[in-house]
Formats: sequence, C-alpha cells, structure tokens
Amino acid sequence: MPLSTLTRVKREVIHMGDLLVVRAKIKEAVKECNVAGDFAEALDKKVRELIKAAESRAKGNNRRTLMAKDL
Repeated sequence: MPLSTLTRVKREVIHMGDLLVVRAKIKEAVKECNVAGDFAEALDKKVRELIKAAESRAKGNNRRTLMAKDL
C-alpha cells in the first residue's frame, strides 16, 4: 500500500478511507480556528461511539433501523 494513503497517528496507522468524517469538510465548517492533524481521528472516534450507542438503543426497541431519536 502506498504511503500516500496512510497517516501516522500516535504510532497507529489509520487508512484514510476508514474515517467516517471528511477532513476537508471539517476544515470548511471551522471558520475561526485551525484544525489540528489529530482532530479528524478524534471526531471519528466520537461519531463511532454515537453510532454504536444508537444501534444499541434501536436494538433495545426491537428495531433494525437507526433513527434520529436514537441519538
């Protein structure tokens, strides 16, 4: 795999395609601050936690579809 498709974060290799968030869109959304290199990974982790919790809530309500109310 070419090095251009990988980034090193705290000795952990993360494939760029594995992120649920888009770095360019984060930078577009932030108006008055710079965005650190590790911000996208941290945001991605939070998003994954939200999705996992929403999935648990949906399953607890005998549904297989995630809805906004699961957040």
